[in-house]
This record gives sequence, structure tokens and C-alpha cells, in this order.
Amino acid sequence: MRHVNYILNNVYRDDYHDQKDDPSLWVPVIDTHDVHDGYAATVDGHQRAGAVVDANAHILGLGVQLDNDRTMTAVIPRELITMIELDFASELPH
Repeated sequence: MRHVNYILNNVYRDDYHDQKDDPSLWVPVIDTHDVHDGYAATVDGHQRAGAVVDANAHILGLGVQLDNDRTMTAVIPRELITMIELDFASELPH
């Protein structure tokens, strides 16, 4: 949720507040009721349970919890969602 809130407040700030340059004044745009389980995320070539953050006309947030207390997230413009196939990699290639 923090990643989606950051994108909404930073990129779409005119929609949410007048404080364009002060992140301390940004508002929470989404809440836990905007997070929906049931998204099947591909991580390292394997399907894993994930979640969708669906609370805004501009973007869709996707996330999956990894085994080691890390969360992978992506925030994608809605107009691109049908044009991409998203696969997460849990480690950077060496």
C-alpha cells in the first residue's frame, strides 16, 4: 500500500492535494479495504499468491509477499495493463 500511495501522491498529486512539493503533507489515498487477495503473481517462474490494490482510475498496484519478509510490488498505469506480462524476479541477476 505504501508504494501505491507514494505513486498516487507523487505522480498524480494534483488529484489529491495542493501541497505539490512537501511529502510530509501527502495524504493516504488508499486503505486496507482497497487491497484484494486472489492475484496470481509469477515470481522466479513459479505462481505465488499475491494481492491487487485497486483504488484509483489511474493505476493498479500488484504485490506478492516473499518467504524472507520481503514484499515485491509493481504500480502499473491502467492503460498499459493489457499490454504487458509481469513476472517478478526475487533476486537481481549477477
